Amino acid sequence: MESDREVILKETYNYKGNMFWENYMLSNIVRTVAKDLNEFENPELVAEFYTTLYGEDSAELFEDMINNKEVLTEAAKVKGVLLFESTGEENVKAYLNEVAFSSVGLGGVVSNVATGTAKKQGKEVALGVLGGKFLRGLWSKFKGIFSKGNFTTIGDFLRNGFDWAKNLVQGGIDWVSKSPFLSTIVPILMVVGTVAGAKALLNKLRKKAGKGKMSRSEEVSFERVAKKNADKVKKAREKVLN
Repeated sequence: MESDREVILKETYNYKGNMFWENYMLSNIVRTVAKDLNEFENPELVAEFYTTLYGEDSAELFEDMINNKEVLTEAAKVKGVLLFESTGEENVKAYLNEVAFSSVGLGGVVSNVATGTAKKQGKEVALGVLGGKFLRGLWSKFKGIFSKGNFTTIGDFLRNGFDWAKNLVQGGIDWVSKSPFLSTIVPILMVVGTVAGAKALLNKLRKKAGKGKMSRSEEVSFERVAKKNADKVKKAREKVLN
């Protein structure tokens, strides 16, 4: 049964389907990965970070994103709306129409209606690829792996209104590299479910984000916070995941 919150969000996003949270999640991941690819010099490291976070089954999805950085960056400009399914196609179409029928479109994109392309920084991005094949391909891959790895777990916490899940999906590498260390412990515990597993995952994410493994003092803090919040984590996982 849909919560009042979900009903309101669906109306806000003009969504008519049964996979709102999946659409919301991937739409935000597209924007976050695009941001990280433009901020970090090593695209492989970006892909490794997200694969580590969401699970090995997601590797192909994130490889597809980094291999199509230019088109991904254009997709990320369609802000504040969903990018997938019929709702997303209409949103992307509206963006492309705005680009195609203005001499200078969003983000300084100069259109060429005759060739159906948008020119930026001396390169061309096929508008048809953005509006069709690329995003539909991502959605197809995502649906095939959503039930695997950590996608479903994080998605369930997102659905249930946990702010950290929204911040993680929208923050990506920044959520690990810029958030206070102590604030990342309980969320990762909720995702993984075990202290050893959470510690290992957080260390891997920190390494990919350029922060390195926990220091000894941070390990002590991790263990203290984990012990203090064990009951809270257990109850949250029972409520959300069962």
